[in-house]
Amino acid sequence: STYGKVESTRNYISAVVSYAFNTTFHNITNYAEIKGGNGVGGVVSILEQNGRTSDNLVNYGKVTATGWLIGGIVGKHGGNLKDSTNWGTCIFNGDGNSGGIAGGSQDQASWAGTLTNCNNYGTLYKTKAQIVGNLSNQIKLVNCGEYGVITTTLPTEE
Repeated sequence: STYGKVESTRNYISAVVSYAFNTTFHNITNYAEIKGGNGVGGVVSILEQNGRTSDNLVNYGKVTATGWLIGGIVGKHGGNLKDSTNWGTCIFNGDGNSGGIAGGSQDQASWAGTLTNCNNYGTLYKTKAQIVGNLSNQIKLVNCGEYGVITTTLPTEE
């Protein structure tokens, strides 16, 4: 599990790792607050697995970003992800792709995969999708649930 706060004006910010290539993650829970620019994820910012599978990734932390490819679990996703859930509040200040689980994926064979049993329960500000913001032809959704709230306005500062 990760705790604390990660804050930067830079890109590719997350609680665990910025860019993971041919890597898998299992049983990770994030409670940390994450703030960044582009490619921001609660657990991983960019996850390019080439057909591999990560599972049981959970985000409770608040994710705030100013750019594109922003997700409660992963910013940019490729490969298989299963049994993962976002409970955190996600605030997307930018104009780009954003979602409760993943911000988006690329339309290339190396990024192909399936999201299975992935659920969003978090409140999402200024996003278009509860699961994946930009769903390419290479990613399929199986048994994913949209239980959170989407609002088109940003929250007021506390």
